[in-house]
Amino acid sequence: MATHDYVIANQGFPSFRADLNSVLQAIVSNNSSATEPSTTYAYQMWYETDTNNWYMRNADNDAWITLATFNQTNDTVNFIDSSSTVAGISTSASATVITLSNGAVAINPAGYVSVGGAATQAGEIRFLEDTDNGTNYIALRAGTLSGNVTLTLPTAAGSNGEFLKTDGSGNLSFANNLVSDGTNLVVTGTVTAQGGQLSTTGKSFVMGF
Repeated sequence: MATHDYVIANQGFPSFRADLNSVLQAIVSNNSSATEPSTTYAYQMWYETDTNNWYMRNADNDAWITLATFNQTNDTVNFIDSSSTVAGISTSASATVITLSNGAVAINPAGYVSVGGAATQAGEIRFLEDTDNGTNYIALRAGTLSGNVTLTLPTAAGSNGEFLKTDGSGNLSFANNLVSDGTNLVVTGTVTAQGGQLSTTGKSFVMGF
């Protein structure tokens, strides 16, 4: 753990050797110390040992730029603590958001991925088919909205023949045939139509008006 002013004064050999070793120690340790170097230079590196932050001095030599934070317990590094841009991907230090350079897609630490829209089209997610079959896709796209809509998926896969329904509040579940409150059509069991006739197998078929 060492810092140095990187100035070696005229001195006798034993002192010169000790001073030179201190310079080398500062270099190999990235000027590691709990306090910043007393003498700084443009583009100088500094590892702050009490916070495990890694900095680089800016070109004007009047501020430190945070490059990363290291976790010395788990031996990991977090580059998202500072604002940066890598190959069209930018990160935000204030919100810890990863955003594509065009701003259309963002990964937020609050637990969601946002897909932005354009002036003439809402944002959409595309699921492409197997490349052996072609390049077609299924897209999910937002419509014209008056407020936010959240759809919560069921907790199980459902049974064969069931369909996905909503409770009107965005909670989705699987059901078999139509269900009503008693004033509308209620169907339980299996409904079949053959030869112009409608029949049920199961419990009941009710039409309410």
